[in-house]
Amino acid sequence: AERNYGKDQDRITFAGLPGPCKITIYTMTGDIVDVIENRQNSGSVVWDTRTKYNQYLVSGVYLYVVESSEGKGSATGKFIVIR
Repeated sequence: AERNYGKDQDRITFAGLPGPCKITIYTMTGDIVDVIENRQNSGSVVWDTRTKYNQYLVSGVYLYVVESSEGKGSATGKFIVIR
């Protein structure tokens, strides 16, 4: 995950994706924050850092799981939000 900086920008770019995939973002306690469906073959997707309840993330450590829609496996990672 890569953070985009700039005025009025609050987005995270997930790059190096395996094409169509699902990205599930979790809190450190295992609660699902959001699920992003990437249906394109672009290899990246931009997320506006809003939860499934349309609230912006608070400071903390988050985990993500990328699962390929084409059976190419999965990958995990984590990122930190500092407000």
